[in-house]
Amino acid sequence: HDWTPGSPTLPIADFDPATGDSTPRSLRIPPDTTPVELAETLYARAAKLKRARGVVEELTEGAGRQEEYLGTMECMLENLGMRDAGDIEAAREALEEVKEAAAYHSPLMALLRGAAEDVVAGAAGNKKATKSKGGAATKKGGGQAKKGSSPRQQQKKETPRLIALEHSGIAILAGKNNKQNDLLTFSVAHRTDPWLHALGVPGSHVVLRTSTTSLPPPPAALQAAADVAAFLSRARGASRVPVTVVAAGRVRRARGGMKGMVTFEGGETMEGVPERGRIAVEAAAARAAAGE
Repeated sequence: HDWTPGSPTLPIADFDPATGDSTPRSLRIPPDTTPVELAETLYARAAKLKRARGVVEELTEGAGRQEEYLGTMECMLENLGMRDAGDIEAAREALEEVKEAAAYHSPLMALLRGAAEDVVAGAAGNKKATKSKGGAATKKGGGQAKKGSSPRQQQKKETPRLIALEHSGIAILAGKNNKQNDLLTFSVAHRTDPWLHALGVPGSHVVLRTSTTSLPPPPAALQAAADVAAFLSRARGASRVPVTVVAAGRVRRARGGMKGMVTFEGGETMEGVPERGRIAVEAAAARAAAGE
């Protein structure tokens, strides 16, 4: 460049790599500074800004994950209608999850703690009222559980009570909280089972257990599962909800370590009707409560 020592400006060509054109510009040179020193300062500043941008993008991504997680937790609590003892258990699990998340993820998680505690307190009240109304609760078949239960019996006892119903002889399962969503998707579902979730909004994971049959899922059963996914979502107030359908084997845990948060590849979209899902879920809960 043509620069005279002591000159306050330096003529430069501003090159645009997109068009290949260059525009003449004048770069101001501070007093007692050479163009080389200025270039070094500018390069250092650019490198610092680049590093800062990376940090900001990472923080923004983390904040987005936490916001999505908060929305999912809130939706899961709204889904708990205290229809059965499984709902009460799911509410307690959700409360423990909220407490743990508030401790190490973000102070914002603590905003859900009061709501979760209210849900659990209400559930306990409903359970006591049910016992008072129907007399002392007894186990089916009479008597108390035997001591020294086998490991298989203990494992069965510890298995969360997922939302369970069926259509055309095929089971439809759904999680009641993030812990159950994670368990259902990555431990219960077979990789070929259709996995469903309301598109773009918080909601329950839903699985159609087609792996237990040798036939493809009947369209009516798949529609019933989509209706359940629509109802157990933040969009339950809509008349129709777009629902993603993908093989469970294509679902992966999302980066960040939050239970129930996933990503997936491919899939199709179909419409679910929340009202039909509500009727199916409540009917299944009533049958379960009646001991069917």
